[in-house]
Amino acid sequence: MKNTRGLSTVVTTLIIVLLVLVALTIVWTVIRNIVEDSAAQTDIKAKCLTVDVRVTNAVCDEEGICDVTIARGAGTGDNDLGGVYLKFSEGTETNVVEQIGNIDRLDSQTYEAVDSMLIPDKVEAFAYFVDDSGNAQPCDAGDSFTIETA
Repeated sequence: MKNTRGLSTVVTTLIIVLLVLVALTIVWTVIRNIVEDSAAQTDIKAKCLTVDVRVTNAVCDEEGICDVTIARGAGTGDNDLGGVYLKFSEGTETNVVEQIGNIDRLDSQTYEAVDSMLIPDKVEAFAYFVDDSGNAQPCDAGDSFTIETA
């Protein structure tokens, strides 16, 4: 008869080593994803700190069709906007309208014939950036602007 006791110990040791390697791989994958997501969010937040967009003029007609002018401050870094969200308010009701496209630093952009779907009395502008996944990441809003009626 052959002595197979030694072979059983070697197989058990190999199985334990493989299980440890698999566990380490799983833990590393989870940690790496968390760190990468946090880094992406930190990058967006840093961009948001340096961007300044505000409504400088807004005129709406009696049907809620508005012309809104947005001005962008100087800011820092190389951060092209994905666009802006315009948040229209009428009392307690709000509606957000997306306007895609960059506004250059120290420049302004007028968005004409924007349907607010309300008869708004205020509007706010939120800049947003597009992350690596292609998702819009909005920044905090600037001051609200009281709308003139045409």
